[in-house]
Amino acid sequence: MTIQEFIKEYEEADFKDSSFIYFDSKGNKYDKVEKAYASRLEVTIKKSIDLAKEDLKSIGINSKKEADTLNKILSKIFPDKDTKKTGERKVYSSEDKEKFIKEWKEAEKKEVSISKFAKEKGINYQTFQSWIKKQEGGK
Repeated sequence: MTIQEFIKEYEEADFKDSSFIYFDSKGNKYDKVEKAYASRLEVTIKKSIDLAKEDLKSIGINSKKEADTLNKILSKIFPDKDTKKTGERKVYSSEDKEKFIKEWKEAEKKEVSISKFAKEKGINYQTFQSWIKKQEGGK
């Protein structure tokens, strides 16, 4: 199995405890037990999560630690703007703050809430509010 095949196979998977996959003796795969037994062949039942773990091993991921390491590497290669990085703090310059406040004033005219604006920009809501208050107090 390739990584692409793994992704295609499991990207929509729901790994609930009661989620099973059924195989007949010819290797055909079924999502419903009735369909599997209708084949009139011997049926093997596997939990979908166990099957996914087997498939991960076939592509070289043999433990949770290896999977976590791969996730860390991928998140560095493809950072998610919405994911907060623990332990890292963004420091904004005065120019950045002014730019964001100016953008906010335009967004406010379009009835965008402060919290929505701050979230879209990746700024802590309370931090952004404090910038606005400081600017208003400095007038």
